[in-house]
Amino acid sequence: MIVTLRVSALALIFASTAPERLFSGAPAPLWPGSRFTEADRARAIDRGLEFIHRTALDPANFADYGSDYLWCFYEIASTSSDRALSVRAAAMGKELAARWMAEHPHVDPKSSADDLADFLFGAYAAQQLGFPNSALKEEIRRASARFSAADYLRFDPAKGPRADDPELHDLLCDALIATFTADQYGVTLGAPYRDAARWLDLARPYKVGPGGMIPVVNLVTHVVYTTNGYGANSVSPKTLPSEFAFLRDHFMDREILGDGEMLGEFLDCLRAFGLTLRDPLIQRGYAELLSSQNADGSWGDMNKKDIYNRYHPTWTAIDGLRDYRWRELRSAYSRESAVALLRMSAAYSRF
Repeated sequence: MIVTLRVSALALIFASTAPERLFSGAPAPLWPGSRFTEADRARAIDRGLEFIHRTALDPANFADYGSDYLWCFYEIASTSSDRALSVRAAAMGKELAARWMAEHPHVDPKSSADDLADFLFGAYAAQQLGFPNSALKEEIRRASARFSAADYLRFDPAKGPRADDPELHDLLCDALIATFTADQYGVTLGAPYRDAARWLDLARPYKVGPGGMIPVVNLVTHVVYTTNGYGANSVSPKTLPSEFAFLRDHFMDREILGDGEMLGEFLDCLRAFGLTLRDPLIQRGYAELLSSQNADGSWGDMNKKDIYNRYHPTWTAIDGLRDYRWRELRSAYSRESAVALLRMSAAYSRF
């Protein structure tokens, strides 16, 4: 009965919000000459969100990735300019946050540093979705003191990682995520964000090395995310010139255009920097994503067995396609930068 009532409540929310967004007025093309409309984009986002929600309801999936699911719905709900999408994501997130809190009443005393960090991520996302628990936060704070900064970050923040470490990009990316989230929650995981971010110049300028494109892209995009609050604010290219240059220069790489997960992250980061649907790069990215959605609403390889490789590309694709309500809209880039970017973009206008 409880499950039935919960599903019914969600159904009422979805029924009351989705039609308003999808079917009001005549379908408008996303840009002049586009074969995709605003309705196509809205449907793609909604189908993707439904896919993520369905997979999160599976107990095995939620046991493995519960904290990440909570963060997904919180991030979409808190930063989307589309009120209907925000309401739907919030309803899904609250449902799952209540479940996560019921399943995680206390910190496991046998938790490793990685386990504790993941637990903190879940507690923070649940708090942001409306389930604060000061007693649990204090448990996490006490437990976090059992480990050193190196236990959490895999390097000493006073000395930094080795510049020639083959895992440099992964180390820095993981450190940014852990320290940023912990700082937002109010519990330190070994070191504050500023102590992790101070070592970013070891990876700049960004170059693709033996580890391939993915570790570099993950670091670049998460520098943007932890700078702009995961889509809460716009950011000037002058603030992050190395990251902006990498995203701009590699957007048209075949590996990026053919990977919905990386493409979604490129799109939401470049749009945070001020690019819009007037830019050919963004148009190309939208066309690629809207052409590659799977029949079940997901993005990514449907043959992958690990659900992370199904729901996470879907999440990033949604973030690449949706609109944001920037809290602090700054001048995205100077007139000179805009002219240079548009000239560069013109080379990619045929697709």
